[in-house]
Amino acid sequence: MSLVTEFNDYRSTMNEKIMASDNNIIKKNFNLDTNIYADGALSEKTKER
Repeated sequence: MSLVTEFNDYRSTMNEKIMASDNNIIKKNFNLDTNIYADGALSEKTKER
């Protein structure tokens, strides 16, 4: 297994655990991070990811 695949698997697992914890502060942070890159005054392509 490559390091990238291993990291992505670990990240997915931890994201599921975090979201299952029902912590509103963490969920708001995830939502903010997701919505920052949505199209708005600047296109999604313009924003750095």
